[in-house]
Amino acid sequence: MNTPEWSQYLQLFADLGAGAFQRVRNKHETHRFCVIVEPRQHPNLIPVIKNFMYLLQDAGWGLIVYHGPDNEAFVKDGLRPVLPDDRVHYVRMAQRNLTTAEYGAMLGNPLFWQCLLDGFKCEHALIFQCDTLLLKGGDAIEPFLKYDYVGAPWPGMNVGIDPFKRELHLTVGNGGLSLRNVRVMLAIARNHPYPSDAAVPEDVYFSYWLKWNQAVYWTPTAEEASAFAMEHVHNPHAAGLHATSVDVSDVIQNAAKKFF
Repeated sequence: MNTPEWSQYLQLFADLGAGAFQRVRNKHETHRFCVIVEPRQHPNLIPVIKNFMYLLQDAGWGLIVYHGPDNEAFVKDGLRPVLPDDRVHYVRMAQRNLTTAEYGAMLGNPLFWQCLLDGFKCEHALIFQCDTLLLKGGDAIEPFLKYDYVGAPWPGMNVGIDPFKRELHLTVGNGGLSLRNVRVMLAIARNHPYPSDAAVPEDVYFSYWLKWNQAVYWTPTAEEASAFAMEHVHNPHAAGLHATSVDVSDVIQNAAKKFF
């Protein structure tokens, strides 16, 4: 992130006008949404939203933006010229900022997923953040909809959450850019309350219980997940990036040539 290639790629989408987003669906005509939670006036917020919506509009993805009181005008003024209000669900949070722990507690709360399901009829949520990029269109995301959760693979970690449960070896996956079955996230958040001390990141929490209940829930292997997104494990064919620790300059440049 913050490499020249990353910034230049985002700028290509930042420069797109309303004509580039004509195929984004009405927000009431889809059950799959890109979902971002960001209460700050982050400089990448509007460009990264435009990146995702431009590349996913032909696959029928909608948009849900959780914003705060301090960036409400910033978000709406930035999006309305290209995405009218009938294309975007806006949710106003009370928070002016979120710590990592507060963000995790928010996503670990069943009310978050209940709101997506009941309020917006969202069955699949593509969670993304300001430090993500999408490199491919909906055709690259579609094969992963069969899974209950997918994020960029980790090198591997042993995690134990409940003191009465054994440690599990987790390899999938990062939540910063992740595709999630909303009903499954809701079930996990209800059945396995998020740790009150919030010492466990929300993606680790969900990944742990998905693996614990692997007879019921379906997640990809680390190799399969590497084709979805890149963070620590390099895959030049990944559909997206999240705060990568590997060199992705060539991957970003190739994506830019494909779309522009």
